[in-house]
Amino acid sequence: MGEAKRRKKADPSYGRPVRGLVLTCPIEPRENGFSIKSTNLDPQDLRHALLFWDELVWPTNNLIAIGSGPEAQFLEEAGILTRPLYVFASARNAEPLILSQLQAFKERDGAKNSTWDICQNSSILLSASADAVTDAGIQIELLNAIPVPDKDVPLNEILEFKRRRNDEFVALRGEIDNLVQCVNAAGDPRAELERKITHLDRACADALKISAEWQFPVRLSSQKTTLDLKPFEIVAGGLAGYLGAAPLGISSDVLAGVCGAAMAAKSILNIKADIGWRSLKPRATPFAYVARFNKELF
Repeated sequence: MGEAKRRKKADPSYGRPVRGLVLTCPIEPRENGFSIKSTNLDPQDLRHALLFWDELVWPTNNLIAIGSGPEAQFLEEAGILTRPLYVFASARNAEPLILSQLQAFKERDGAKNSTWDICQNSSILLSASADAVTDAGIQIELLNAIPVPDKDVPLNEILEFKRRRNDEFVALRGEIDNLVQCVNAAGDPRAELERKITHLDRACADALKISAEWQFPVRLSSQKTTLDLKPFEIVAGGLAGYLGAAPLGISSDVLAGVCGAAMAAKSILNIKADIGWRSLKPRATPFAYVARFNKELF
C-alpha cells in the first residue's frame, strides 16, 4: 500500500480541504443580552459536529472561564478540538461566549485550504453582530433526514466509523454545499433545482442506509444551513421563486424501512429566506449550521 493510501485509511479528511466548525456551549437570547443554558458543549451537537466536520474550535475568554470536560479533553488530545483564548475589556451576562465564537469564526473565515463554519442560530447571530443582515441569505433545512449517533455514543466509536465508512456523509455535505451554486449557474435554474433536490434526496437516503449498519443508537435529526446570497445573483434576484418545501420521497421510504412504518416522520427539504453576513469572505458554501434532534432512537 502506498503512502497516500495509508494516510487516507488513517485520516478520512486526507487529500481534501479541511472543514472546520466553531462551537460554543448552549446559549439563548434574552432582553438585554444572552443567558447560558449549560456550561458544557451539548453532547448531541458535539456528535453531529464530529460526524460532519474535520476540526472543531470551542473558544474561551478571560471573563467567563469554562473548562473542558472529559469529552472535550479527549478531542483536544486527539488533535481535533482547539480552545483559543480571547480577551475582552468588559461584556454583559453571557456575551463573551458568543463574542469569542464570532471572533474565532472571523479569524478562520477564508483561511487557505480550509472552510470554516459557525454553529449558531440565526436569531442569536442577529442579536450579537452588526454583520448579520436580515433576508440577505438563504436557508436550506433538511427535516427528518440526517442520522446522528446518540448523545451517549462514545466519541472514539464515531471516529472509528469515520475512518471506515465516511464517504456517504462527505457526499451528503457536498450536495448541501453546492446546491445553490449549481442552481445559480444553470441555464434553467428551476430544472436544476429539481435535479439537485433529487441528488440531495439520494444522498440523505444513502446516509440513512449506512446508519442501519451502526452498532450504536442513532437519533434522527433536522439540519439548517445558511448561505450568504452575495455570490448568487440569479438566485438572489428571484429568491421568492426558490422558497418552499419539497418532500424527499427516497429518504422517506428508506426511513420507513430502517425505523419501521410506525415512525410517522417524513423527510422534507425546506428552503427559506435567512440572514446574510456582511463581512463574509466570498464562498459558495453555507457559513452557519444548526441541528435539531428527534426524541426517537433507532
